[in-house]
Amino acid sequence: MEKITNNKWYVEIYSWMIRIFIVLTFFFPMYHSTFKKHMYYIGFLWPYAFLVLAVGMMFLRHCRQKWAHKGFAIVQIVLLAAYVILSMYMNRQYHHWMWEEIHNTIAFAFMILLFIYPDWTKDLDFDLIRFLLQCVTLSMFCAIIYYCLGYAGLRLHNGIIEMTRVEDMVTKYGESRMSWIYYHKSQFALMQLVLLGFAHRYRDRFKTILHYGAAQLIFLTCLILSHSWTALAAAFLILGGIFLDWIIEMIRVKKIQFRWRYVVIVVMIGLSLAGAGILTLKKISMERNLLTLGSRIPIWKSGIQLILDNPQGVGKEFGKNLIDCGLFLTNNCHNVFLNAMMRFSIPVGLLFTAIMLLFFGYLLWQRKSFFGLGYLLALCMVLCIDYSLLSYGVASFLLLVYLTLRVCETEVTTRPNISAETSGSEEAERISAEENKKEAAGKNCAGK
Repeated sequence: MEKITNNKWYVEIYSWMIRIFIVLTFFFPMYHSTFKKHMYYIGFLWPYAFLVLAVGMMFLRHCRQKWAHKGFAIVQIVLLAAYVILSMYMNRQYHHWMWEEIHNTIAFAFMILLFIYPDWTKDLDFDLIRFLLQCVTLSMFCAIIYYCLGYAGLRLHNGIIEMTRVEDMVTKYGESRMSWIYYHKSQFALMQLVLLGFAHRYRDRFKTILHYGAAQLIFLTCLILSHSWTALAAAFLILGGIFLDWIIEMIRVKKIQFRWRYVVIVVMIGLSLAGAGILTLKKISMERNLLTLGSRIPIWKSGIQLILDNPQGVGKEFGKNLIDCGLFLTNNCHNVFLNAMMRFSIPVGLLFTAIMLLFFGYLLWQRKSFFGLGYLLALCMVLCIDYSLLSYGVASFLLLVYLTLRVCETEVTTRPNISAETSGSEEAERISAEENKKEAAGKNCAGK
């Protein structure tokens, strides 16, 4: 086994499996389904076919290594095992459809291996971070071009390519609802939030500051075109976290002395963010009732009652207008976690929720930053307001969030206290050396 996994052919095949998974995920996520509401019932999914091979190869390569994050990994494995067993029981007994659980199991197993073997990227023969940045930026740039040509959505299923026109979305919903290769605008918007944070974390991996600015502009443009007000409001949580971390960095690391001009700059930036946030909320209030969170509260109440009435899940009935919130009928709870309970039973949905929240909480505990807090709050906000994460996107979502918030062992997270006896020049030299060491560690963490 050791000879096989050390073979150059192994490295090349493993690298190509990861490449193909990424390219298919962001450019051509073809799937097969026998259902009319095919996006809710995705069968064989091409990107996951290559991901499961990569997961198997990753495990064979590192199975004899000592586990990192052992406590977290054991808890997640127990939760995943319970998720698999209960899913199999519920599907054999009631639903008779396993594909959703198969996709999620592959994605969760991939996520656990990322923590257990944090050096897995060293087996790749390419720069994973840069390759991801190039792929996602190009994909979203194509989305903007696609929109300019008059199209809003592109669905790839059963060997068919369906193209949805913008004018059809406006006629039906009164808004453009750009969704690109994703089923719904909320899924497209969630990915933009993920990418905004991902690009910020690895801003040093761009060739120039102009490339970084162009990528963030592309993601922000896509976010606006999605017409998802929830995601746009959530973006301010990410910006606020970045702003607070920047202030702390300036004070603690740079040791900036008090200057009124710094106070003015900070206040102006803070007021600008607050003003933009208030204007966004006013714009949202013109189209949505903020007191009911855009009718989400009555939807959740009716959805929870439906879940309690059907603890085993509604199974293949999902997608029909089962939820009557008094004002209108809707086909889902507009909440990723409630929908998991509604579709696959309360126990399976709770386990799905536990796995996701433990993943978020552990990353936040590791990162310990306002950016990490704002980033995860923004993602959870969109996950709780819309059905913004379907099975085909779970693996890429977990991968990008993990890469954005992970803390490498070589990363410098603390600095020693500076003695009062240290001279100004010595202090400046020490700070400069530590910053260079931190920057080098960050690049090493972001590399292969």
